Amino acid sequence: MTIRSPYSRRQLLRGSLGAAAIGTAAIAARPAVAAPSRNRQAGSSTEISFWHGFTGARGETLQALVDQYNVLETGVQVTALPYGTYEEVAENLVRSLGDGTAPDLVVMSEALWFRFYLAQAILPLDDLIASTGFDQGDVIPAFTAEGQRAGSTWWLPFSRSTPLVYYNRDMFRAAGLDAFPASWSEFAEIAPGLTRTDQQIFAIAQSTIANLVAWAFQGVTWAFGGAYSDSAVNIQIAQPGAVAAGNFYLRSIEEGWGYASPQGNQDLGNGFAAATIASTGVLNDTATLAQATGFELGTAFLPSAEPGGPRAVPTGGSGFFIVGSAPAERQAAAFEFLTWCMATEQTTFWAQNTGYMPVRTSAIESAAMREFFTTNPNFKTAVDQLPVARASDTARTWVPGGDAIIADGVTRILVENTDPQTVFDDVAAQLETEGQPVRDQIVALEGSLGTPAATPGATPAATPVAGR
Repeated sequence: MTIRSPYSRRQLLRGSLGAAAIGTAAIAARPAVAAPSRNRQAGSSTEISFWHGFTGARGETLQALVDQYNVLETGVQVTALPYGTYEEVAENLVRSLGDGTAPDLVVMSEALWFRFYLAQAILPLDDLIASTGFDQGDVIPAFTAEGQRAGSTWWLPFSRSTPLVYYNRDMFRAAGLDAFPASWSEFAEIAPGLTRTDQQIFAIAQSTIANLVAWAFQGVTWAFGGAYSDSAVNIQIAQPGAVAAGNFYLRSIEEGWGYASPQGNQDLGNGFAAATIASTGVLNDTATLAQATGFELGTAFLPSAEPGGPRAVPTGGSGFFIVGSAPAERQAAAFEFLTWCMATEQTTFWAQNTGYMPVRTSAIESAAMREFFTTNPNFKTAVDQLPVARASDTARTWVPGGDAIIADGVTRILVENTDPQTVFDDVAAQLETEGQPVRDQIVALEGSLGTPAATPGATPAATPVAGR
């Protein structure tokens, strides 16, 4: 039996950024600027502009950090400007770089910062790190590595996350289950028992939320032995592993225990689904919905394909970069502010009030976070999952529009029930077309594409796990 989503494909993709909407060609290239120092004079103040994509409760939390910093009399005053999404930040940054109104400091998503690096629009941070004694060794290594390129650090972590499985513990207990299974094959076996089609309750809401679907499906793809691409932007999404993951998604629709939803965590919170995949960053919102609906919320690692199989989870969220065209004094001031935000106390505050992960080991191990994890065990799931966390494949994060192209393909599988091989052949062709300019830019900037790295989460030379 095939259960079709009550949502149209247009609704499912609404709000996503079109392919190549903010391609690097729109940004004027600028040579890298040497890291500056800041000479502070008594009574003087350096004002910096800071753009980010947080609104609502997260925006209020970030503004609270800005306000706290501004009363410290550091000689730096920060003016924050929120936009509705990371994509809006990127679009406006492209415009501002062209007309000379760019900010000094930006929080940019992990899927968007790299194109500004390729355009040489951002500042290498190595000299500032060295001259200020910034303790980079305490930052979570997986987060630090993601912002490094060609031997330099360009992007430092701030609001980092991973996808998690969210599930209704009460529904699972009613089905005789203690927790979410460790593998997708085990989940497929129990999913029919969690489904009540007469009540419009399904085992899993397969989320098609813009900026989530391709990110969440990344971890599922790795579990099935596949990849979107390698580190040199060689496209691999049409190969057997990714196709097996697509077949697993299609199976959930065809067998009637899954459905496509543009609001998976809300459907879970409102009692229409027993589980969904969503970001760590919506944990507060989902917990509030669960409490209002009256059920106990659980979180779990992204499963392996089969019991005991390999697992990997993509990192997500955003980090800081400094605009290369900003005056030297404001660049130094921006670095002072961003490193203050990354300090143990501030990253702890941000994590506890948003659901994002602390970016420092000292914060994770602090008494404040240990107490918080004890009281709020769901928040610890993402931290415990960090040993298998990796940066997303380059096809998603480096190719302009790559995230949206992949999301469109996965949505075709879920909503139109299109054969995954057919879909991913189309997706691969689009990614190849959009990815070639990126490969050319990397070679022009760095001299080569480097040696392609092994695919995280995949088992080399192994037969991909069948998804159906």
